[in-house]
Amino acid sequence: DVQMANNSDLQLRTTGTYTVSANVNLSTPNHQMLVYHGLGCSTWASWYLSVGGSENGEADGMFVFGVRSANGGANSRVQATATLGDWVQGTATCDGSRLVLYVDGVQAASLATAIVPFDSAEDLYIGADPGCDGRTFATGLIDDVIIYNRALSAAEVLGLAGKTEPAVKPF
Repeated sequence: DVQMANNSDLQLRTTGTYTVSANVNLSTPNHQMLVYHGLGCSTWASWYLSVGGSENGEADGMFVFGVRSANGGANSRVQATATLGDWVQGTATCDGSRLVLYVDGVQAASLATAIVPFDSAEDLYIGADPGCDGRTFATGLIDDVIIYNRALSAAEVLGLAGKTEPAVKPF
């Protein structure tokens, strides 16, 4: 796992808009914490990207992006079916109110009213939530974790997933 020191950009609170994306290749459908801002059994997550029941009883085999309003508080989340055993990209965007989850560049779920992540002082973890005595570590591969301080458009998410062709093709 990778640990990054907390800062205002990682809190997803600066602009109220954001995009979080990760490419993953996982072999198991449950308890896969991919990107986690918080520490389980301490302050919990202000936001997270996971596969399966990791934070709030989400269903196995589902990509989940969740946001909490307070330590242990209310949770807004979107979820969609995850593909196992192959590379897949999970991307969440928030435009200040609407939370959208894309899988391989295609919109898979949305929530009309998202909450703002709480002001957590915890670090960001990639591939784990080491809290609760190491309750959730990802098995498999995680690549290209990207966090933007704005909501990418649907076309930009599609491009990020490599699903668009260049505007001008070479001969």
